[in-house]
Amino acid sequence: MGAAQGGYTKRYDRGFRLNLVRRTGSGRAAEVWGRTAVPWDTAYCHLGLAAAARAATEQLAGREEHRRHRLERIVLQSVPVNLFQAALASAFRFGWLC
Repeated sequence: MGAAQGGYTKRYDRGFRLNLVRRTGSGRAAEVWGRTAVPWDTAYCHLGLAAAARAATEQLAGREEHRRHRLERIVLQSVPVNLFQAALASAFRFGWLC
């Protein structure tokens, strides 16, 4: 088995496992495994993990938007400082302020 085949196989297996964990947590494993997984689906549906995951995702998305805006403000505020430092460094490098 070549390196490329091994990588493909690992990715495929990882994708299958992630899909199975996602379905199990949301109470939908029976879609893959059939009737044998119905008791597990019932138990996981009562836990409410899918709704909790959706709520957490929405909350994190809001925080991420806030963080992005804060980062943009910091970057925009630091641009004049960076330009000044670059101008000062070039002035010293060329001997204008000696």
